[in-house]
Amino acid sequence: GPGDAAVLRIARMYMPWLGKSFDPERSAGVNVLRRTAKAPMKTLWPSYTPERELDDRLECFPFRTRVAPGEVDPEVDVLKIDYDFDANPGFVIRHILDELVDIGDGTYLGKILYRTDKGFRPIGFFSLQPRSVHR
Repeated sequence: GPGDAAVLRIARMYMPWLGKSFDPERSAGVNVLRRTAKAPMKTLWPSYTPERELDDRLECFPFRTRVAPGEVDPEVDVLKIDYDFDANPGFVIRHILDELVDIGDGTYLGKILYRTDKGFRPIGFFSLQPRSVHR
């Protein structure tokens, strides 16, 4: 729809998201963003502080992971990436649930779901390819 086209145009102009960093031992992780995301983040979430600020990136919006049936496709087991806990801002972020599936060749497809009172609504997709992240 028209909203999707607007979001796509904005994402093509400025996409601060670089990927995700996973900690399988803790069933957790963080999103990795460009440092230039700090100012827009402060506008949207004035009291939010990134988990870590490094020279080349920000680590923000921690998540917890678990394997379970998909919300929209319950016949498929997915890696759920859940942001619904106190470390994250209530506005938008805590309503997000990502679901990740392996589509082969080291590529993972992520479905972004938005939690509402009536259930989950798909709002987007992303892909991930494993690579090393500097710690």
